[in-house]
Amino acid sequence: MARVLIVEDDPDICEVLQVLLSRSGHEASVAANGVTGLDAVTGKQPDVILLDLAMPFMDGVRVLRILKADRRFRTTPVIVITASVDPERLQSAREAGAADVIAKPWLDGQIEAAVEKTLRAARRSPGATC
Repeated sequence: MARVLIVEDDPDICEVLQVLLSRSGHEASVAANGVTGLDAVTGKQPDVILLDLAMPFMDGVRVLRILKADRRFRTTPVIVITASVDPERLQSAREAGAADVIAKPWLDGQIEAAVEKTLRAARRSPGATC
C-alpha cells in the first residue's frame, strides 16, 4: 500500500481518483489546490502525488517546481493529470520534474497503471521515499 496525495480542485475528480486508488490498495488523501497541497505534503508524506495543472491560488507547474527544489520532497514522484493540451505547458511540467503526464479524461486503468509504474521506479531509485 502506498500513500497517495491527490492535489486537484475538482471534487468529482478527487472522488473518482480516491475510489480508483482505494480499490488498488492505496491510501489516498486530497488537497483542493496547490497551496493546501504543499501544506499536505509535509503532513502526509506521500509516496506519490497526483497533481492537476490548472488550479486556483497556485498552478501545478509552480507546485511541482517548489516540491522539486525542496530536498525533503525532491525524490517524491509526481504524476501530472491535466486537461491541458498546450504543448508548452505539458513540456513545462515534464521539465519541472513530472514522473508522468496523463491527459484528462484518462483511459480505464491508466491511473492505476501509472501509479504502480511510478512506485516501482521510485523503489528502484536511490533515495526513494517509498
